[in-house]
Amino acid sequence: MKRTIKGLKIILITLSLFAIDSYGETIIKSGGSFVPVTDSYRHELFNDIINLNEQSVATTAWIGERVNFQIYLWNGQNPSDVKVKALPLCSLDGNSISSDNVKLDFLKFIKMNRHDAYVKDTSLVELVPEMLNGDLPIVIGKNRVQPLWIGVNIPQGTEPGDYKGAVSVNIGADSLLFLYTIKVLNLKIPDVQDWNFNLNLWTHPQAAAHYYSDSKYEGQDSACWHNNLPSGFLWSDEHLALYRPTLEMLRNAGLKTITVNLVKDPWRSSYNLESEQHQTNYPYDELIHWTRKKNGRFAFDFKDFERYVNYCMSLGIDRNIECYSMLPWISNTYSAVTCFDEEAGKEIIYKFKDWAEYDEVWSQFMSQFVPLLNKNGWFEKTRIGVDERGLKNIPHVLNVLKRFSNNGKMLGVTAAANQTHSFDDELCVISMHGGTNRIVNDKWSDKEFADWASNRRDKGLQSTWYTCTGTYPGNFGNSRPAESLFIGWYTAAIGADGYLRWAVDSWNDNPTVTTDHKVYETGDTFQVYPGDVNASKPFARSSVRFELLRQGIVDYEKIRMLKLLYPQSAEELNNLLESIKRPSLPPRIKGNSSLVYDQSTINDFSGIMNNATKELNRIAEKYAN
Repeated sequence: MKRTIKGLKIILITLSLFAIDSYGETIIKSGGSFVPVTDSYRHELFNDIINLNEQSVATTAWIGERVNFQIYLWNGQNPSDVKVKALPLCSLDGNSISSDNVKLDFLKFIKMNRHDAYVKDTSLVELVPEMLNGDLPIVIGKNRVQPLWIGVNIPQGTEPGDYKGAVSVNIGADSLLFLYTIKVLNLKIPDVQDWNFNLNLWTHPQAAAHYYSDSKYEGQDSACWHNNLPSGFLWSDEHLALYRPTLEMLRNAGLKTITVNLVKDPWRSSYNLESEQHQTNYPYDELIHWTRKKNGRFAFDFKDFERYVNYCMSLGIDRNIECYSMLPWISNTYSAVTCFDEEAGKEIIYKFKDWAEYDEVWSQFMSQFVPLLNKNGWFEKTRIGVDERGLKNIPHVLNVLKRFSNNGKMLGVTAAANQTHSFDDELCVISMHGGTNRIVNDKWSDKEFADWASNRRDKGLQSTWYTCTGTYPGNFGNSRPAESLFIGWYTAAIGADGYLRWAVDSWNDNPTVTTDHKVYETGDTFQVYPGDVNASKPFARSSVRFELLRQGIVDYEKIRMLKLLYPQSAEELNNLLESIKRPSLPPRIKGNSSLVYDQSTINDFSGIMNNATKELNRIAEKYAN
């Protein structure tokens, strides 16, 4: 009997999707269904999507948490307007959560190249529902889908209980209602400024200045680049106001480190490029202005540096200042800097002739930089960052810094690395390469990393991990969404203190249209999107990847808090973390870093993470009760 009823239910669901018009043709009705937030479907799967039929969902949440849902809407008729509205959440106890705490966003489909770099073969372009794009009415075309992202913030002060909410949807003349229940536990997520997770996302404020000024840098030929920055715009009130929404979004995900560049284009590179140039689309323009005087000595202007750091700190991004770099990627045996040369009357790349000259010039710099940090009370917060290349030369950095100590303590040094070094105990933070099958560029097991990180923690040092081009799991534009959620969980599983992403907002010329880059995987250089250039009020847009990255960080904090509040939960939580294993690496496209995601398995990773989330919710509910 159960099989008969189940079969009858499937038949009825299927029949409810269709109607017959007066000409005897089948019409697919408009509809929608909840799907896991870690699932992602393309228009090509329309015939599969219309068989989904989840009209209601239920989950648990902590006070102070953001709960994400996703609804896939579809339209089988002529293009139709779509309007959505969130209703307040109410509990049986008479408590409520205002609909102001419910944010609705249609996901915009972004063009992404399945291969690395810009598209050469248009057949390789796929449209990925990725950018959160607000709730203004839109149009769904015939036989098309439209995802709707729902973010429900559970405010501090919310009473525990079962809250029922709804989203109403109108597709043309059809009205739909989607219901959800959130069981709010008597547990609280700390305020974001109190999260322990060390989230380090390298920001690129100069990219915002160029994007909003309509600069054009697509391609690798500098003769085709057009720098349209108005005079005095960079670091102005107008520039910072345009960038503020991006900084606030990152801060609300736990960012506490300010990324600054000590020299122009510290990531100037020839890696996979036709010539040495900035590896991001837009340059890292000067924040500190270097001038080589006619007498051979250097002068430094720190005005913009002070202005920008003070601005970030006023927004609550105030734990650390990470400076790149005393070892920039400019090709030269003894390092180099970009500066204005008075004798030549132009900007040059000044290459040091030996390490003695390197020491002398950076000592000139530190003789002015350290007093400025002390004046502002920033010495303890400031770190010199070194990224991958030139790590063997860190002793030259340490030699300079030790001569400019403050009360016997030198500036901290951080490194993004793919192996250990003899001087690691002198680095306050080491972020290890995420690899593809194993951590530390495929060299270590998770336990080896955990033991190493624990040993460093005992010495008061931090250990994190990072992803970038070529790593897996990753968070590229067309990665499985669950890969972004995995980051926070994996950080907890390997005993790391946090996570680093080399680029979070290094936009291309048309970031709200495509995430492609001149060399790397699509979406490698940015996780969030800008607002519109001519908007009346500055704003920024999130992404599915970024929302799930944030959710994974919150889950990390939940695990930490449960162990702190309920030590007896540790065994269950550790068993849960033991289940967080890297999935097998999908095949790479020949000659590419990009991966081949077979459509039949594209949501397999989703199941792994959804099961882990359910188990964490079960453990939390058990101890909260």
